[in-house]
Amino acid sequence: MSHKFTWLLGWSTCLFCVLLSGGAVADQLTTVTTPSTPTTRSTKADTLPVVTKLATKYDPRQLHQTTPVQNQGALNLCWAYTANDVIALSLGKQQATTYQFSANYYNYLLATNAFSDVRNPLAQNRTLDSSGDDSLAEYLAFLGYTPVRQQRFKTPRLADQDVTVASSKLIKLRQAGIKADIQAVYTIASQQTASEAIIKHRTALIKSDVKHYGAVSVAINANKTFDYLKRTHPQYSQKLSNGQVTTFIPIQALSKLPINYDNGWKQLTFDHQLTIVGWDDNYSKNNFMQKPHYNGAFLVKNTWGTSVLEKGYAWMSYEDLDLLQSDLHSVKTGRYVANHQYQQVNGATNAFTTLRKAPYTFIATRYRTGAKASKLTRFGVYTTQNNVPYQLYVTTRRLNTQHVTSLKGFTLVSRGTLRRAGLQKINIKKPYSLAKKQAFTLVLRLNNSAQRHYILPVQLASYRQVVNYPYVTRGTSYLSQTTRHLQWQNYSKNYHVNFYLLGYTQTMP
Repeated sequence: MSHKFTWLLGWSTCLFCVLLSGGAVADQLTTVTTPSTPTTRSTKADTLPVVTKLATKYDPRQLHQTTPVQNQGALNLCWAYTANDVIALSLGKQQATTYQFSANYYNYLLATNAFSDVRNPLAQNRTLDSSGDDSLAEYLAFLGYTPVRQQRFKTPRLADQDVTVASSKLIKLRQAGIKADIQAVYTIASQQTASEAIIKHRTALIKSDVKHYGAVSVAINANKTFDYLKRTHPQYSQKLSNGQVTTFIPIQALSKLPINYDNGWKQLTFDHQLTIVGWDDNYSKNNFMQKPHYNGAFLVKNTWGTSVLEKGYAWMSYEDLDLLQSDLHSVKTGRYVANHQYQQVNGATNAFTTLRKAPYTFIATRYRTGAKASKLTRFGVYTTQNNVPYQLYVTTRRLNTQHVTSLKGFTLVSRGTLRRAGLQKINIKKPYSLAKKQAFTLVLRLNNSAQRHYILPVQLASYRQVVNYPYVTRGTSYLSQTTRHLQWQNYSKNYHVNFYLLGYTQTMP
Protein backbone atom coordinates (compact mmCIF):
# COMPACT_ATOMS: atom_id res chain seq x y z
CA MET A 1 0.00 0.00 0.00
CA SER A 2 1.41 3.37 -1.01
CA HIS A 3 1.12 6.19 1.51
CA LYS A 4 2.42 9.10 -0.53
CA PHE A 5 0.69 12.34 0.38
CA THR A 6 0.62 15.37 -1.87
CA TRP A 7 -0.18 18.97 -1.06
CA LEU A 8 0.19 22.24 -2.90
CA LEU A 9 2.02 25.20 -1.44
CA GLY A 10 3.48 28.38 -2.88
CA TRP A 11 1.99 31.85 -2.63
CA SER A 12 2.52 34.66 -5.13
CA THR A 13 1.97 38.37 -4.57
CA CYS A 14 0.74 41.31 -6.63
CA LEU A 15 -0.72 44.74 -5.94
CA PHE A 16 -4.30 43.56 -5.62
CA CYS A 17 -4.40 40.01 -4.40
CA VAL A 18 -2.44 36.88 -3.78
CA LEU A 19 -3.37 33.47 -5.07
CA LEU A 20 -2.34 29.99 -4.30
CA SER A 21 -0.40 28.11 -6.93
CA GLY A 22 1.90 25.16 -6.95
CA GLY A 23 2.48 21.93 -5.10
CA ALA A 24 4.81 19.64 -3.25
CA VAL A 25 5.15 15.95 -2.57
CA ALA A 26 6.11 14.10 0.59
CA ASP A 27 6.49 10.46 1.40
CA GLN A 28 4.67 10.72 4.70
CA LEU A 29 1.75 12.57 6.23
CA THR A 30 2.67 16.14 7.15
CA THR A 31 1.05 19.41 8.15
CA VAL A 32 0.05 21.24 4.99
CA THR A 33 -1.34 24.52 3.73
CA THR A 34 -4.23 25.23 1.39
CA PRO A 35 -4.00 23.20 -1.82
CA SER A 36 -5.47 23.33 -5.27
CA THR A 37 -6.23 20.15 -7.17
CA PRO A 38 -3.16 18.12 -8.19
CA THR A 39 -2.85 17.77 -11.93
CA THR A 40 -3.62 14.31 -13.27
CA ARG A 41 -2.54 13.19 -16.70
CA SER A 42 -5.37 12.30 -19.06
CA THR A 43 -5.80 8.64 -19.89
CA LYS A 44 -8.37 6.79 -21.93
CA ALA A 45 -10.45 6.27 -18.78
CA ASP A 46 -9.93 9.79 -17.52
CA THR A 47 -10.82 11.84 -20.58
CA LEU A 48 -12.94 14.96 -20.31
CA PRO A 49 -16.72 14.51 -20.52
CA VAL A 50 -18.38 14.70 -23.91
CA VAL A 51 -19.68 18.19 -24.71
CA THR A 52 -22.62 18.83 -27.03
CA LYS A 53 -22.47 21.53 -29.69
CA LEU A 54 -23.01 25.04 -28.36
CA ALA A 55 -23.88 28.42 -29.84
CA THR A 56 -20.99 30.33 -31.40
CA LYS A 57 -21.50 33.31 -29.09
CA TYR A 58 -22.87 33.98 -25.62
CA ASP A 59 -22.67 37.40 -23.96
CA PRO A 60 -24.76 37.62 -20.75
CA ARG A 61 -24.57 41.42 -20.82
CA GLN A 62 -26.76 41.46 -23.91
CA LEU A 63 -29.27 39.17 -22.21
CA HIS A 64 -29.27 41.03 -18.87
CA GLN A 65 -28.08 37.86 -17.11
CA THR A 66 -25.22 39.44 -15.21
CA THR A 67 -24.31 40.31 -11.65
CA PRO A 68 -22.79 43.69 -10.66
CA VAL A 69 -19.05 44.16 -11.19
CA GLN A 70 -17.41 44.29 -7.76
CA ASN A 71 -14.44 46.29 -6.50
CA GLN A 72 -12.16 44.48 -4.05
CA GLY A 73 -10.24 47.66 -3.25
CA ALA A 74 -6.95 47.09 -1.44
CA LEU A 75 -7.97 43.72 0.02
CA ASN A 76 -6.58 40.41 -1.28
CA LEU A 77 -10.07 38.96 -1.67
CA CYS A 78 -10.43 38.46 -5.43
CA TRP A 79 -10.88 34.73 -4.69
CA ALA A 80 -13.91 35.38 -2.42
CA TYR A 81 -15.50 37.80 -4.91
CA THR A 82 -14.93 35.24 -7.68
CA ALA A 83 -16.46 32.40 -5.65
CA ASN A 84 -19.50 34.50 -4.84
CA ASP A 85 -19.93 35.41 -8.50
CA VAL A 86 -19.63 31.79 -9.63
CA ILE A 87 -22.33 30.78 -7.11
CA ALA A 88 -24.55 33.79 -7.81
CA LEU A 89 -24.49 33.25 -11.58
CA SER A 90 -25.27 29.55 -11.11
CA LEU A 91 -28.24 30.45 -8.89
CA GLY A 92 -29.29 32.98 -11.51
CA LYS A 93 -29.51 30.17 -14.06
CA GLN A 94 -31.79 28.23 -11.72
CA GLN A 95 -33.89 31.02 -10.21
CA ALA A 96 -33.62 33.95 -12.65
CA THR A 97 -32.63 36.12 -9.67
CA THR A 98 -29.65 38.47 -9.27
CA TYR A 99 -27.64 38.11 -6.08
CA GLN A 100 -24.86 40.19 -4.57
CA PHE A 101 -23.04 38.27 -1.84
CA SER A 102 -20.60 39.22 0.91
CA ALA A 103 -16.94 38.47 0.23
CA ASN A 104 -16.22 39.27 3.87
CA TYR A 105 -18.30 36.30 5.00
CA TYR A 106 -15.87 33.80 3.48
CA ASN A 107 -12.95 36.04 4.43
CA TYR A 108 -13.91 35.45 8.09
CA LEU A 109 -15.04 31.83 7.79
CA LEU A 110 -11.66 30.87 6.35
CA ALA A 111 -9.31 32.95 8.55
CA THR A 112 -7.33 31.63 11.52
CA ASN A 113 -7.64 34.96 13.36
CA ALA A 114 -11.35 35.55 12.69
CA PHE A 115 -12.70 34.77 16.17
CA SER A 116 -11.86 36.37 19.49
CA ASP A 117 -13.24 33.57 21.68
CA VAL A 118 -12.56 30.18 20.04
CA ARG A 119 -10.40 28.51 17.41
CA ASN A 120 -11.99 28.74 13.96
CA PRO A 121 -12.55 25.12 12.88
CA LEU A 122 -13.19 26.11 9.25
CA ALA A 123 -10.03 28.19 8.81
CA GLN A 124 -7.50 27.50 6.12
CA ASN A 125 -3.87 28.53 6.55
CA ARG A 126 -4.61 32.24 6.03
CA THR A 127 -5.48 35.36 8.03
CA LEU A 128 -8.12 38.07 7.54
CA ASP A 129 -7.97 40.00 4.26
CA SER A 130 -5.28 37.72 2.84
CA SER A 131 -5.09 35.48 -0.19
CA GLY A 132 -6.96 32.29 -0.95
CA ASP A 133 -8.63 30.35 -3.73
CA ASP A 134 -12.24 30.44 -4.90
CA SER A 135 -12.65 26.70 -4.29
CA LEU A 136 -12.17 27.23 -0.53
CA ALA A 137 -15.39 29.23 -0.37
CA GLU A 138 -17.22 27.00 -2.85
CA TYR A 139 -16.47 23.86 -0.83
CA LEU A 140 -17.78 25.56 2.32
CA ALA A 141 -20.95 26.49 0.44
CA PHE A 142 -21.28 22.82 -0.57
CA LEU A 143 -21.05 21.82 3.10
CA GLY A 144 -23.87 24.17 4.08
CA TYR A 145 -22.15 27.53 4.55
CA THR A 146 -24.01 29.15 1.68
CA PRO A 147 -23.33 32.82 0.84
CA VAL A 148 -24.97 35.69 2.70
CA ARG A 149 -26.12 38.89 1.05
CA GLN A 150 -23.72 41.81 0.95
CA GLN A 151 -25.91 44.02 3.14
CA ARG A 152 -25.78 41.44 5.96
CA PHE A 153 -21.99 41.60 6.24
CA LYS A 154 -20.41 44.43 4.28
CA THR A 155 -16.89 44.13 2.91
CA PRO A 156 -14.49 47.06 3.38
CA ARG A 157 -12.17 48.21 0.60
CA LEU A 158 -9.26 49.26 2.77
CA ALA A 159 -6.87 47.00 4.63
CA ASP A 160 -6.84 46.73 8.44
CA GLN A 161 -10.55 47.51 8.79
CA ASP A 162 -11.51 43.90 9.55
CA VAL A 163 -11.07 42.90 13.20
CA THR A 164 -11.66 39.69 15.12
CA VAL A 165 -15.24 39.06 16.23
CA ALA A 166 -17.09 36.69 18.51
CA SER A 167 -17.88 33.37 16.85
CA SER A 168 -21.58 33.91 17.60
CA LYS A 169 -21.66 36.60 14.90
CA LEU A 170 -20.69 34.12 12.20
CA ILE A 171 -23.12 31.53 13.58
CA LYS A 172 -25.95 34.05 13.17
CA LEU A 173 -24.73 34.93 9.69
CA ARG A 174 -24.77 31.28 8.68
CA GLN A 175 -28.45 31.14 9.55
CA ALA A 176 -28.95 34.02 7.11
CA GLY A 177 -27.27 32.12 4.27
CA ILE A 178 -29.15 31.87 1.00
CA LYS A 179 -31.50 28.87 0.84
CA ALA A 180 -29.97 26.90 -1.99
CA ASP A 181 -28.61 23.44 -2.66
CA ILE A 182 -24.98 23.49 -3.77
CA GLN A 183 -24.98 20.18 -5.62
CA ALA A 184 -21.44 20.13 -7.00
CA VAL A 185 -18.17 22.02 -7.28
CA TYR A 186 -16.63 20.77 -10.52
CA THR A 187 -12.95 21.04 -11.42
CA ILE A 188 -11.26 21.19 -14.81
CA ALA A 189 -7.70 20.32 -13.79
CA SER A 190 -4.69 22.24 -15.08
CA GLN A 191 -2.64 20.81 -17.93
CA GLN A 192 1.10 20.66 -18.36
CA THR A 193 1.12 20.68 -22.16
CA ALA A 194 -1.39 21.59 -24.84
CA SER A 195 -2.20 20.07 -28.19
CA GLU A 196 -4.79 21.59 -30.49
CA ALA A 197 -7.22 18.82 -29.49
CA ILE A 198 -6.74 19.47 -25.75
CA ILE A 199 -7.31 23.22 -26.16
CA LYS A 200 -10.45 22.67 -28.25
CA HIS A 201 -11.95 20.15 -25.84
CA ARG A 202 -11.02 22.26 -22.81
CA THR A 203 -12.62 25.29 -24.50
CA ALA A 204 -15.79 23.30 -25.20
CA LEU A 205 -16.02 22.13 -21.60
CA ILE A 206 -15.60 25.68 -20.24
CA LYS A 207 -18.31 26.91 -22.61
CA SER A 208 -20.61 24.08 -21.54
CA ASP A 209 -20.15 24.94 -17.85
CA VAL A 210 -20.79 28.63 -18.51
CA LYS A 211 -23.96 27.74 -20.42
CA HIS A 212 -25.34 25.35 -17.80
CA TYR A 213 -23.94 26.79 -14.54
CA GLY A 214 -23.40 30.46 -15.39
CA ALA A 215 -19.67 30.91 -14.81
CA VAL A 216 -16.23 29.32 -14.46
CA SER A 217 -13.39 30.64 -12.32
CA VAL A 218 -9.84 31.05 -13.67
CA ALA A 219 -6.55 32.09 -12.07
CA ILE A 220 -4.30 34.43 -14.04
CA ASN A 221 -1.05 36.36 -13.82
CA ALA A 222 -2.49 39.89 -13.65
CA ASN A 223 0.88 41.53 -13.06
CA LYS A 224 1.92 40.71 -16.63
CA THR A 225 -1.49 41.34 -18.23
CA PHE A 226 -4.19 43.70 -16.93
CA ASP A 227 -1.97 45.45 -14.39
CA TYR A 228 0.54 46.01 -17.21
CA LEU A 229 -1.95 48.20 -19.12
CA LYS A 230 -0.87 51.13 -16.92
CA ARG A 231 2.72 50.82 -18.12
CA THR A 232 4.44 52.22 -21.20
CA HIS A 233 4.95 48.99 -23.10
CA PRO A 234 2.35 46.30 -22.23
CA GLN A 235 3.17 42.90 -23.69
CA TYR A 236 0.09 40.71 -23.48
CA SER A 237 -2.94 42.99 -22.97
CA GLN A 238 -4.23 46.03 -24.82
CA LYS A 239 -7.21 48.38 -25.05
CA LEU A 240 -8.82 48.65 -28.50
CA SER A 241 -10.26 51.77 -30.07
CA ASN A 242 -13.80 50.47 -29.40
CA GLY A 243 -13.07 50.32 -25.67
CA GLN A 244 -12.66 46.55 -25.45
CA VAL A 245 -9.68 45.08 -23.56
CA THR A 246 -8.02 41.90 -24.80
CA THR A 247 -5.41 39.62 -23.28
CA PHE A 248 -3.43 36.66 -24.55
CA ILE A 249 -0.32 34.99 -23.12
CA PRO A 250 1.08 32.48 -25.64
CA ILE A 251 2.22 29.12 -24.32
CA GLN A 252 5.69 29.84 -25.72
CA ALA A 253 6.00 32.85 -23.39
CA LEU A 254 6.12 30.68 -20.27
CA SER A 255 9.93 30.90 -20.06
CA LYS A 256 9.70 34.72 -19.85
CA LEU A 257 7.17 34.80 -17.00
CA PRO A 258 7.20 34.12 -13.24
CA ILE A 259 7.09 30.35 -12.87
CA ASN A 260 7.25 27.62 -10.26
CA TYR A 261 7.93 23.90 -10.29
CA ASP A 262 5.73 23.07 -7.34
CA ASN A 263 3.65 20.55 -9.30
CA GLY A 264 6.79 18.89 -10.63
CA TRP A 265 6.66 20.75 -13.94
CA LYS A 266 7.12 24.31 -15.17
CA GLN A 267 3.96 26.25 -14.33
CA LEU A 268 2.91 29.88 -14.52
CA THR A 269 2.64 31.65 -11.15
CA PHE A 270 -0.84 33.12 -10.63
CA ASP A 271 -1.70 36.27 -8.66
CA HIS A 272 -5.37 37.00 -9.40
CA GLN A 273 -8.71 35.36 -10.16
CA LEU A 274 -11.43 36.16 -12.68
CA THR A 275 -14.82 34.79 -13.66
CA ILE A 276 -15.45 33.47 -17.17
CA VAL A 277 -19.00 34.47 -18.10
CA GLY A 278 -19.27 34.27 -21.91
CA TRP A 279 -17.57 33.46 -25.21
CA ASP A 280 -17.35 34.32 -28.90
CA ASP A 281 -16.00 31.74 -31.33
CA ASN A 282 -15.54 34.39 -34.01
CA TYR A 283 -13.71 36.96 -31.90
CA SER A 284 -10.86 37.94 -34.21
CA LYS A 285 -7.33 36.87 -33.35
CA ASN A 286 -6.23 40.24 -34.77
CA ASN A 287 -7.69 41.94 -31.68
CA PHE A 288 -4.85 40.61 -29.54
CA MET A 289 -1.40 42.11 -29.09
CA GLN A 290 0.18 38.68 -29.35
CA LYS A 291 -1.55 36.76 -32.17
CA PRO A 292 -3.18 33.40 -31.37
CA HIS A 293 -3.42 30.72 -34.06
CA TYR A 294 -7.22 30.87 -34.20
CA ASN A 295 -10.17 33.18 -33.61
CA GLY A 296 -12.18 32.81 -30.41
CA ALA A 297 -12.17 34.30 -26.91
CA PHE A 298 -13.82 34.09 -23.51
CA LEU A 299 -15.51 37.07 -21.89
CA VAL A 300 -14.00 37.44 -18.42
CA LYS A 301 -15.19 39.56 -15.51
CA ASN A 302 -12.80 41.28 -13.11
CA THR A 303 -13.10 42.48 -9.49
CA TRP A 304 -11.45 45.92 -9.77
CA GLY A 305 -14.62 47.94 -10.35
CA THR A 306 -16.20 49.34 -13.51
CA SER A 307 -13.57 52.04 -14.10
CA VAL A 308 -10.99 49.40 -15.07
CA LEU A 309 -10.92 47.40 -18.34
CA GLU A 310 -14.17 47.69 -20.35
CA LYS A 311 -16.46 48.48 -17.43
CA GLY A 312 -14.90 45.53 -15.61
CA TYR A 313 -14.83 43.06 -18.55
CA ALA A 314 -12.20 41.84 -21.02
CA TRP A 315 -11.68 39.20 -23.73
CA MET A 316 -9.21 36.33 -23.24
CA SER A 317 -8.10 34.12 -26.13
CA TYR A 318 -9.10 30.46 -26.02
CA GLU A 319 -5.38 29.63 -26.33
CA ASP A 320 -4.26 31.68 -23.31
CA LEU A 321 -1.66 30.08 -21.04
CA ASP A 322 -3.70 31.01 -17.95
CA LEU A 323 -6.62 28.92 -19.18
CA LEU A 324 -4.37 25.94 -19.75
CA GLN A 325 -2.43 25.90 -16.49
CA SER A 326 -5.10 27.09 -14.04
CA ASP A 327 -7.51 24.83 -12.19
CA LEU A 328 -10.98 25.95 -13.28
CA HIS A 329 -14.09 25.64 -11.10
CA SER A 330 -17.83 25.76 -11.71
CA VAL A 331 -20.74 25.29 -9.30
CA LYS A 332 -23.96 23.38 -9.88
CA THR A 333 -26.90 24.60 -7.80
CA GLY A 334 -30.47 23.46 -7.32
CA ARG A 335 -33.60 23.90 -5.27
CA TYR A 336 -33.05 23.88 -1.51
CA VAL A 337 -33.74 20.54 0.19
CA ALA A 338 -33.76 20.24 3.98
CA ASN A 339 -31.69 17.30 5.15
CA HIS A 340 -29.17 16.20 7.75
CA GLN A 341 -25.57 16.04 6.58
CA TYR A 342 -23.11 13.46 7.93
CA GLN A 343 -19.48 14.41 7.36
CA GLN A 344 -15.96 13.99 8.71
CA VAL A 345 -14.47 16.99 6.89
CA ASN A 346 -14.55 20.78 7.28
CA GLY A 347 -14.22 22.41 3.87
CA ALA A 348 -11.50 22.09 1.25
CA THR A 349 -9.03 19.26 1.26
CA ASN A 350 -5.56 19.89 2.63
CA ALA A 351 -3.88 16.73 1.37
CA PHE A 352 -4.12 14.00 -1.26
CA THR A 353 -2.96 10.42 -1.08
CA THR A 354 -1.79 8.60 -4.20
CA LEU A 355 -2.93 5.01 -3.92
CA ARG A 356 -1.27 2.06 -5.60
CA LYS A 357 -2.58 0.80 -8.93
CA ALA A 358 -5.55 -1.49 -8.41
CA PRO A 359 -8.72 -2.50 -10.34
CA TYR A 360 -10.86 -0.83 -7.69
CA THR A 361 -10.68 0.98 -4.38
CA PHE A 362 -13.12 0.82 -1.46
CA ILE A 363 -13.46 3.81 0.85
CA ALA A 364 -15.82 3.89 3.83
CA THR A 365 -17.01 6.24 6.56
CA ARG A 366 -19.07 5.40 9.66
CA TYR A 367 -21.81 7.53 11.23
CA ARG A 368 -24.70 7.31 13.71
CA THR A 369 -28.24 8.63 13.20
CA GLY A 370 -30.02 10.97 15.60
CA ALA A 371 -33.08 10.58 17.78
CA LYS A 372 -35.48 10.00 14.88
CA ALA A 373 -35.72 7.38 12.15
CA SER A 374 -34.59 8.62 8.77
CA LYS A 375 -33.84 7.61 5.22
CA LEU A 376 -30.60 7.98 3.33
CA THR A 377 -31.42 9.97 0.18
CA ARG A 378 -28.03 11.14 -1.13
CA PHE A 379 -24.32 10.75 -0.68
CA GLY A 380 -21.42 13.11 -1.31
CA VAL A 381 -17.97 12.31 -2.66
CA TYR A 382 -14.88 14.14 -3.89
CA THR A 383 -12.98 12.72 -6.85
CA THR A 384 -10.01 14.25 -8.68
CA GLN A 385 -10.61 12.19 -11.82
CA ASN A 386 -13.29 12.04 -14.49
CA ASN A 387 -15.43 9.06 -15.56
CA VAL A 388 -15.04 6.92 -12.44
CA PRO A 389 -17.59 4.06 -12.18
CA TYR A 390 -18.88 3.57 -8.63
CA GLN A 391 -21.10 1.42 -6.43
CA LEU A 392 -22.38 2.63 -3.05
CA TYR A 393 -23.21 0.16 -0.29
CA VAL A 394 -24.67 0.64 3.19
CA THR A 395 -24.05 -1.69 6.10
CA THR A 396 -24.54 -1.60 9.86
CA ARG A 397 -21.45 -3.74 10.36
CA ARG A 398 -18.24 -2.29 11.76
CA LEU A 399 -15.21 -2.57 9.53
CA ASN A 400 -12.54 -2.55 12.26
CA THR A 401 -12.35 -6.33 12.18
CA GLN A 402 -10.61 -8.75 9.85
CA HIS A 403 -13.81 -10.81 9.71
CA VAL A 404 -15.47 -8.35 7.26
CA THR A 405 -13.72 -9.66 4.15
CA SER A 406 -16.63 -9.57 1.69
CA LEU A 407 -19.71 -7.53 0.85
CA LYS A 408 -22.01 -10.08 2.43
CA GLY A 409 -24.72 -8.24 4.36
CA PHE A 410 -24.03 -4.96 2.55
CA THR A 411 -26.90 -3.32 0.66
CA LEU A 412 -26.21 -1.84 -2.77
CA VAL A 413 -28.11 1.47 -2.88
CA SER A 414 -26.60 3.31 -5.84
CA ARG A 415 -24.41 2.73 -8.88
CA GLY A 416 -23.29 4.84 -11.80
CA THR A 417 -20.34 6.88 -13.07
CA LEU A 418 -18.83 10.04 -11.61
CA ARG A 419 -18.51 11.91 -14.91
CA ARG A 420 -16.81 15.00 -13.54
CA ALA A 421 -13.95 15.62 -11.14
CA GLY A 422 -14.96 17.58 -8.06
CA LEU A 423 -17.00 17.51 -4.86
CA GLN A 424 -20.55 16.42 -5.64
CA LYS A 425 -23.82 15.06 -4.27
CA ILE A 426 -25.44 12.00 -5.85
CA ASN A 427 -29.11 11.13 -5.41
CA ILE A 428 -30.05 7.63 -4.27
CA LYS A 429 -33.01 6.47 -6.35
CA LYS A 430 -34.37 4.14 -3.68
CA PRO A 431 -33.74 5.73 -0.23
CA TYR A 432 -32.31 3.46 2.45
CA SER A 433 -34.18 3.37 5.79
CA LEU A 434 -32.25 3.91 9.02
CA ALA A 435 -33.52 3.45 12.58
CA LYS A 436 -33.01 6.09 15.24
CA LYS A 437 -29.60 6.10 16.95
CA GLN A 438 -28.36 3.52 14.48
CA ALA A 439 -24.72 3.25 13.47
CA PHE A 440 -24.22 2.78 9.74
CA THR A 441 -21.30 2.64 7.34
CA LEU A 442 -21.17 4.05 3.82
CA VAL A 443 -18.95 1.96 1.54
CA LEU A 444 -18.04 3.32 -1.89
CA ARG A 445 -16.40 1.16 -4.52
CA LEU A 446 -14.47 3.19 -7.10
CA ASN A 447 -13.52 1.28 -10.23
CA ASN A 448 -10.12 2.00 -11.71
CA SER A 449 -10.40 0.19 -15.02
CA ALA A 450 -7.27 1.81 -16.52
CA GLN A 451 -5.10 0.35 -13.75
CA ARG A 452 -3.72 3.80 -12.90
CA HIS A 453 -2.94 5.36 -9.55
CA TYR A 454 -6.03 6.73 -7.86
CA ILE A 455 -5.58 10.16 -6.23
CA LEU A 456 -7.77 10.34 -3.12
CA PRO A 457 -8.55 13.71 -1.48
CA VAL A 458 -8.35 13.58 2.32
CA GLN A 459 -8.43 15.99 5.23
CA LEU A 460 -5.74 15.90 7.89
CA ALA A 461 -7.15 15.54 11.40
CA SER A 462 -5.77 17.37 14.42
CA TYR A 463 -4.56 15.16 17.26
CA ARG A 464 -2.57 15.56 20.49
CA GLN A 465 -0.49 18.72 19.99
CA VAL A 466 -0.76 18.66 16.19
CA VAL A 467 -3.15 21.31 14.83
CA ASN A 468 -4.09 21.23 11.14
CA TYR A 469 -6.39 23.60 9.31
CA PRO A 470 -9.27 23.18 8.74
CA TYR A 471 -9.58 21.84 12.28
CA VAL A 472 -11.24 18.42 12.48
CA THR A 473 -10.85 15.55 14.89
CA ARG A 474 -10.30 12.00 13.75
CA GLY A 475 -13.37 10.38 12.26
CA THR A 476 -13.81 6.78 11.21
CA SER A 477 -12.59 6.35 7.63
CA TYR A 478 -11.53 3.03 6.13
CA LEU A 479 -9.86 1.91 2.91
CA SER A 480 -9.35 -1.41 1.15
CA GLN A 481 -7.67 -2.14 -2.19
CA THR A 482 -7.34 -5.91 -1.99
CA THR A 483 -8.87 -7.81 -4.90
CA ARG A 484 -9.79 -11.22 -3.44
CA HIS A 485 -10.68 -10.55 0.20
CA LEU A 486 -11.38 -7.13 1.65
CA GLN A 487 -8.80 -6.00 4.18
CA TRP A 488 -9.80 -2.74 5.81
CA GLN A 489 -7.31 -0.17 7.04
CA ASN A 490 -8.53 2.48 9.49
CA TYR A 491 -7.00 5.56 7.86
CA SER A 492 -8.39 7.90 10.52
CA LYS A 493 -6.64 5.96 13.27
CA ASN A 494 -3.45 4.95 11.44
CA TYR A 495 -2.76 8.09 9.39
CA HIS A 496 -4.95 10.76 11.06
CA VAL A 497 -6.94 11.52 7.90
CA ASN A 498 -10.66 11.62 7.10
CA PHE A 499 -12.32 10.83 3.75
CA TYR A 500 -14.73 12.85 1.65
CA LEU A 501 -17.64 10.40 1.76
CA LEU A 502 -20.74 12.12 3.13
CA GLY A 503 -24.29 11.01 3.82
CA TYR A 504 -27.57 12.95 3.57
CA THR A 505 -30.75 11.85 5.36
CA GLN A 506 -34.30 13.08 5.72
CA THR A 507 -36.41 12.42 8.81
CA MET A 508 -39.09 9.76 8.42
CA PRO A 509 -42.66 11.03 8.93
